[in-house]
Amino acid sequence: MTEGTDAQAEVSVRLEDGEGRAVTGRASDPDTLVASAKAYLSALNKLMARGARLHAQAAG
Repeated sequence: MTEGTDAQAEVSVRLEDGEGRAVTGRASDPDTLVASAKAYLSALNKLMARGARLHAQAAG
């Protein structure tokens, strides 16, 4: 994190599915809460995309 009017919060979030596979989402924003939400959504999207790919591979 930096100081001053141009300060940016940088957040890294790690999510793990029920089978132990983990993904990381990262984001930055002047607002720490917004950066946290963006990082969480980034990781969640990666986790969902991975699940969809694995499901498609299993079906096909």
